[in-house]
Amino acid sequence: MLIFFLGIGLSSAVAQETSLPNGEVGLKAGVASGISVLKYTKYSNAVEAIAMTNWDGFILAGLYHINFDITEQLQPTKGTAIAYIAFGGHYSYFGKESVLYEGEGVGPDLGLGLTYLFADIPFSVSLDHRFFLDFPLRQRGGTLLADLSLNLRYVF
Repeated sequence: MLIFFLGIGLSSAVAQETSLPNGEVGLKAGVASGISVLKYTKYSNAVEAIAMTNWDGFILAGLYHINFDITEQLQPTKGTAIAYIAFGGHYSYFGKESVLYEGEGVGPDLGLGLTYLFADIPFSVSLDHRFFLDFPLRQRGGTLLADLSLNLRYVF
């Protein structure tokens, strides 16, 4: 999948003129489910805030997206297709019933995804795969976690 992003994504002009919305807000359904708010800062990037729950706890994450317009390569009848690479960090808290550990943690995040912005309705759908390395604050060691999620967002 990384080869797809680097090969097709980089071959498309990042600065290509495409009209993107101001932002998106919606639901994230996957291993960890929650809400997601995305703000486009300029064509080649965006920032995303995520709040999600799972493993008897919650995770708050902030990601920076580098977007690649792949509409021309996929040739949809209408709409805009975007591939992205995202990186950032998170804060986590897990309760006593968690299979991971009890307490707080932090760590880096890395993700890959595809977004389709519909032309006729103010919604987008995206699929992303995010890896995050979680380091407990009061224990040693770390855990590599992954989340595959489907996102449905309102576009504004």
